[in-house]
Amino acid sequence: ALVFCTILLTLGAYKFIFQNPKNIDYELEQIQNTDPTFTNTFQEIKNTLSGTEFNLKLYQALSLSDDPLAQHALVKSASYTEKYEERAEAEKFLFERARRQNLNETVRQIEEWCKLPEHYLHPYYLKILTFLEPSIPFEERINLITELNQADRDLAKSLTTAIAFDTKQLEQYQAILQKLIIQNQGFKNTENISTLALVMLDPHLSSLFEDSINLYRDQLKDSDLLILFENLALRNDINTRVVANLILKKGLLDNLASLPLQILIEKESLDSSVVRTLARVSLNNLTENDISALRSWYAIESEQTLLVVLTKSANKDLLLEAIDALVGKSPVLQPSAGILQWIRKYAWEERVTFAKVLGVLGLADRIDQDIVLQTLYSLDNYITKPEFLELLLSSNSPALLEYLLTRHGQLIDIGIKINLLKHTNSKVRGAAVESIDTNDLIALRLVVSTYDTEKDPEVREKYNRFWMIKERENKLRDNNATNQ
Repeated sequence: ALVFCTILLTLGAYKFIFQNPKNIDYELEQIQNTDPTFTNTFQEIKNTLSGTEFNLKLYQALSLSDDPLAQHALVKSASYTEKYEERAEAEKFLFERARRQNLNETVRQIEEWCKLPEHYLHPYYLKILTFLEPSIPFEERINLITELNQADRDLAKSLTTAIAFDTKQLEQYQAILQKLIIQNQGFKNTENISTLALVMLDPHLSSLFEDSINLYRDQLKDSDLLILFENLALRNDINTRVVANLILKKGLLDNLASLPLQILIEKESLDSSVVRTLARVSLNNLTENDISALRSWYAIESEQTLLVVLTKSANKDLLLEAIDALVGKSPVLQPSAGILQWIRKYAWEERVTFAKVLGVLGLADRIDQDIVLQTLYSLDNYITKPEFLELLLSSNSPALLEYLLTRHGQLIDIGIKINLLKHTNSKVRGAAVESIDTNDLIALRLVVSTYDTEKDPEVREKYNRFWMIKERENKLRDNNATNQ
């Protein structure tokens, strides 16, 4: 019953503040019935002071009272006085009282607004100060926001965000903030976004409430992060890299899609068009117009990004644009660069059919090996062409070399195979051993010499397919047994 009466009293006083904006007698009478400390102070200053001096002391006493009506009295006092000094003091004590009630963000916004010349002439001055009352019913506060939005949209957004943070009711204010922030902004896929993400979407709010956002950032949902990244990158927002980092740490994108994010994070001075393009590549929603940003960006990372496009996109026109852009860069990443040269010479009209080959082989270390193998299978008809096989063998890609040795070893010259016995990758060395089938004594001597320098036990085991090495190992084993 006591709680119910308190709610009624607060609601009644809240309505009274607008019905009687120039009269605080009601508030003073009620506060004296509940706050003995205020009563004593009030009686003392009433008997000893008058005019402005009385009012200033009264404002101070009201700011120290815990009665909700004290806030109303201060709001009304600030709104009806015609004296600058009294208004400034009423506002100051109003802010102090609100800070004690943990309305720090709301105070900060209104305090800044009150620095504007003749702010007190604003038609919503009294209602703006009313935001500093934490006990106002939620529905009434929403009505206040809706009204204020008609006169000052930016202030309505900032005050709504501030009170949401201060009262720790972010999701309760989600619907109204959705209307205030999203309308006519052109944001994408924001239907189910959280309140915190909504605030971060708005450039003005994300700057105003940076500290509060940092406190709640860990509460962002995975879906929030992807939507934020897409929208923030469109304007090269300062939080774009922060969100990209969170996406990487949470592993929300696969290894290939993460490459543009890593580039974005590591390269701080990128043109806004490149930032936008990198985001779209990582989310696989690139458009043909975005390729132009990669054309004019001369860095090895632009080549890597185009290879991601060739790997992930299924849009034929986009793939053609990406291949043409790659050609214009004189690419250096192997084996894609070499394959592209061959395509230009022998299969330019069919270049789009090689798009995935270029992308997958150029980024093979980031792609599942089953996908790499499937891509390599698609090249079997071309590998029989000597010039194409020579081109592939010149690559230092372990996956590609192992595939060629295993599947097309009969097409590879013995000299190349022997050279590959010294490759830095153990799988390539093992595949080279298994692909050699010769009786040439010179070649076999070279095989024996590489066996003597081989350190990997699994690769050494494969050399036993050569009779002279197997025989030598057996004799060595027998001698060791005899000596023991």
